[in-house]
Amino acid sequence: MATNGLLSVSNAGQVELKVVAGCDGYYAEELRDLILEKPELTHNLESLYDAALELGFGSEDCLVVISKESTFTKAWFDDCDELNYRKNFNDTNWNPRRKNGACDCLETIEF
Repeated sequence: MATNGLLSVSNAGQVELKVVAGCDGYYAEELRDLILEKPELTHNLESLYDAALELGFGSEDCLVVISKESTFTKAWFDDCDELNYRKNFNDTNWNPRRKNGACDCLETIEF
């Protein structure tokens, strides 16, 4: 069974990026702890993606790292998907993988 996970990183109340997993989301807390230990990971979406995978958060089939300006994923992702991910981007608790925005495992970081 898939366990959605979401980690949102905000600065001064504005969402800077989200790491969204469609499976193995229960490692969201570990990802949060890693980012708190190494905040520089948030400056490079691909590095953050690789770190999430290394922790077991998500998989190449379902992991998306998205910032205000760009998106990094190896999963199939088209313009429609990106629109859905951007639709409620500024809501730290909104999971773009579900119509109702619900998430099984949610972590947030405020810098």
